[in-house]
Amino acid sequence: MKAERDLVKVAILTPDHKIVGTIHVVPGGRVTDFLASRVAGNFIPVTDAKVHSAKDDRLIFETKFLTINANFIVLLYPMGEQKSAD
Repeated sequence: MKAERDLVKVAILTPDHKIVGTIHVVPGGRVTDFLASRVAGNFIPVTDAKVHSAKDDRLIFETKFLTINANFIVLLYPMGEQKSAD
């Protein structure tokens, strides 16, 4: 049985990359709560990710799943409405 999650499309900036993808938060949860629940050094799971160069926005690669070391996140922001993962 899968845990229910809401899907939130986000942009994540690191010193070298811009990642656009989806994070999975508890139903009704906020992105700030999701991040606060992570201990420094943990990795943030992202699905349907597109990784771009921060320097020139060139697409480097796309993947169904990746994790990002939270210590390298400079900025993370939602890009639209939160959707329920049915």
